[in-house]
Parts: sequence; C-alpha cells; structure tokens
Amino acid sequence: MSPVAGRMQGDGYPSIAHMNPPAALAPAWWQPSSRQVRWLAWLTTCCFIAFYARYVVAHSDFDNEDLNNFLLMRTSGFWQFLLTSTNVHFVPGHRLLTWLSYSIAPMNFVFAVGLLMLFQLGSATYLYRILGFMRIGSGQPLWLAIYCCSNLVAFGLIWWAHAQHRAPYVFLDLCAIHYYLVWLRQGGRCQLVWLGLAYLGALCFYEKAVFIPLHMLAFGLLLHEGDFFRPLLRKVWPPLILLALSAVYVVVYLATHQPHLPEDSRKLIGTLPEAAVRAHLASLAPAGNQAELAQRAFSSECGFLKMLASSVTGLSVEGDWDVPRHGLSVRLVLISALYLSLAGWTAWRVRDGWKLMLGMLVVAGADFLPLALSDRGTIWGGVILHQYRYYYEELHLLVIFGGLWTMRVLANCPLPQEKSRLRLLASLALLCYASLNVMNLWHAGQRSSGSMLSYYRATHLYMAHLRHDLSRLQEPAPVFENSAVPGHLSVFGLIRDTRVLVPLFVPGSRFDVDAPVRYRVSGDGHVERLERNKPSPGSG
Repeated sequence: MSPVAGRMQGDGYPSIAHMNPPAALAPAWWQPSSRQVRWLAWLTTCCFIAFYARYVVAHSDFDNEDLNNFLLMRTSGFWQFLLTSTNVHFVPGHRLLTWLSYSIAPMNFVFAVGLLMLFQLGSATYLYRILGFMRIGSGQPLWLAIYCCSNLVAFGLIWWAHAQHRAPYVFLDLCAIHYYLVWLRQGGRCQLVWLGLAYLGALCFYEKAVFIPLHMLAFGLLLHEGDFFRPLLRKVWPPLILLALSAVYVVVYLATHQPHLPEDSRKLIGTLPEAAVRAHLASLAPAGNQAELAQRAFSSECGFLKMLASSVTGLSVEGDWDVPRHGLSVRLVLISALYLSLAGWTAWRVRDGWKLMLGMLVVAGADFLPLALSDRGTIWGGVILHQYRYYYEELHLLVIFGGLWTMRVLANCPLPQEKSRLRLLASLALLCYASLNVMNLWHAGQRSSGSMLSYYRATHLYMAHLRHDLSRLQEPAPVFENSAVPGHLSVFGLIRDTRVLVPLFVPGSRFDVDAPVRYRVSGDGHVERLERNKPSPGSG
C-alpha cells in the first residue's frame, strides 16, 4: 500500500492534516498579522508609560513655582488657597492637586508624579476609545503607542506645576470628545452630563479648555461627514452651548485679569537675578502700538505651529537638536520634505484629505491663539517657542487626526495584500519613531545645555540630597543656620533661602545661628552638622 493510501480519509481523499501548505501561504516576518501588530503596539505602549514615569521621577523634582505653591498652601486657609490665582491662571483644580499632594504625602515627588500618571493613563484609555470609533483595526493600538512613546510626554510632565495644568486638561478634553461622539452615535442624557462635567472640570485646570467645544465639533464633523448637518441643530447644540459658555468665560477673564497682565510681566522680569537677562527681556517688550503687537502675535502664532509640526516628528528635540527660529537647517529641510510628501500623497490618494489638513490647521491654530496673543507671546514669543512643554497638550489632538487619516487610507485599500503591506510599514514606523524619541530624550537630558531636561537634572540632584539627609535627622525640631538656595531653585525669587525651603520638609524646624548645635544646607543639598566652635564655611 502506498504512503498516500495509508493516509486516506474515509471518503477516499488524502487527509488535509498531512498535506504540506503552499510556500506562498506560509507566514513571514514581512507579512505581520493584525494580532502581531497589536501585540507590538501594546508592548510599546506599556513600556513607554512606565519609562516616562520613571524618567520624570529620576530626572526632576519640585522647584520654583512648586515650592511657592506649597508655601502658600501652608500659610493660607483651604478655600482661600483654592480660589487664589496662580500668576495669570484662575485654576482651582490645580490648587486642589497641590493640596492633595502635600496633605497626603508632603514633599513626596514620587507620589506627586503618580497623580500625574493617573491622568496620563486616563488619557491613554479615552484616546484608545476615541480611536475605536474609526474602525481602523490594528491602527487603533498603533496610534495609541505613537502617542505614548512621544518624548513630548516627558517635556509635558517634567515640570510639576506646569503639568498640573496640562495633564488633567488633556484627560478631560479626551473625556468630553469621547462622550460627545458616543452621544452622536446613540444619544442619551448621561453622555451629555459627562461631557458637560468634563468641560467644566477642564476649565478648573487650564483656560485652554474654552476650545474643547471646537474640538468636539471638528471631530464630530470629520467622523460623521455624511449626516452631521442633517438636521443641523440636533447634533451641534451641545458644543454650541459650551461655546457660548466659553465666550462668557473669556469676557470675564479678560475683564478681571487683562489690566494686570503687563504689570505682572514687568514684575516677573524684574525678579530675575541676572541683570543681563532682565535687560534682554525688557528690550523685547513692544512699544505698545497695535500694529507691532499684531505683527508679533502673528509671528508667534506661525512659530508655534511650525514648532508643533517639528516636535511631533521625532526629528527634532528641545536644545541643541532643535530647528532654528529663522533660516534653514538639515533637520528643518527633512521635516519640511516629510510634510510636503505626506500632504501631497494625502491630497492625491485620500478621499477628502484636504478636509483633514484644514481641520488640523484650524484646531491647532485656535489652540495657540491665547498664547500668541498674550504678553508671553508678544514679549517672550521667540524664547518660549522652543520650549517643548507647550506642545504636549496638542499631541492627543494630532493623534486623533492621525486616526481619521488612517480610516480614509484603509477605505482606499480594500485588498488584503495592501493592508498587509500597510501593517508592515506601520510597525517599522512605530519602531523607528520610538527609537528616535528615546535617542532625542537622552541627548536633551544629558548632552544639551539648552533643554529644560538638563536644567531639571540639577534640581533633582539637590532635592534628592536634601530629602535623604533630612530623613536621617532624628530630632523632632532640628535647628538650622540659614543659607542660600541655588539659582535654579529661585529663578523668580520665589524661594530665596533655606528658611523657606526646609520647613516644607520639616515643619518643626527652627533657625538660630547662635545655637550650639545646628545644621546647614550646603550648595549641593547635603545637610551638614555645625557646632559653636566650628563656624559655618564662609563666615568671618
């Protein structure tokens, strides 16, 4: 009997289990399945969420505004503290986070970063849900992974007082967009309640929340183009009501804050310790005529959009590897070529691709208007343009536009072979993007002197030494000799010496230069023991 006959089934045909599959059907690395791409995306997402949390804890700490906010909290009543503005911001939610952090775990930076990461995890969750409305298959976790591995997350969270505005705002913005899209699909009063609460909550953290209704309208329109305007008011009345509330908020804010903003800016400049820096910033102030103000605001707006486009590519980073404000560089040429190619291909192959590009320009442009029109934009625009922390709060919106773009691309690729090639290209792009962001982050933090990451490295070392040495003191009310704090902890003169800083860690501490046994905080943050017959360094 032949071998084939020995493997015959009961119906006389060979068993499929013993037949070799054709070579063309065998899986290959260049033909990744949707499941493999999803696993890669989820692995990247989880690794980078943990990586950036660890990075912020290991490379930053409380300084300047953070410390000043804690000091104000200790010397104010709860409601008074909650309703006190932070510089130009009226943000009770920001104050509440400060109160929670210090009340639960005083001066514990790990706990403070944990609060921020809760919002970051919530943002990732709702962003994933929003991408799910687009039915883009493995593109859903891929775009989430791109969001989580961008180093803009590190720049957005590295400064705790700054991140207290942005991280909750991003989370609540995504909540409002999500519940609006759910309401468009299935209705329900519950969705309207949640999106309204998300909008009001976001206003408590950041004034840019006035644009959340615009975000809702833009993504609702682009996701439901066919029937969004039939009937019109039935689908747009919730964001229109919120836009009316935003207009009222803006009017009230300008009436109560605008008259004081120029004076506040001059006072802020005046507190800088370096005379040359004060003179330089004072020289940037416009003469006051409307034409110059408008020109500076327009220049700042264009600059913010340019820097946003550069920062999200992973081809530039804050510091030495940044693109120039004026002129060209190799990085800027590469970034421009990338966007021109992408825009041309989108206009050619993607159905109604011009709508996506126009919508992205309108949303991003509107979001930067408050900053461009403010004193920071007209006076310090050329300085703050290159601070990447301002672009973290736009990243989630660009990722949603990326999901909408992918939805239209897949609609034009019905063949399985084309989708397989797209999965391979997307996987390789994710790996390259993640590698670029890690390399840029390392350079900005270790090699670049012009990056905020390198600035916070000195802050972290000082505070780590101080926190460790203070924890080893056994006395309930140790006595200290006053000393100055480093310049990077008191840029605007908020925390001038250790008489202000040490009681934040040890509330029972006292300061007495004549005490027989006392302690002194050195310039690197270490606490040294002094005795009467051992004068402090530098004393006569």
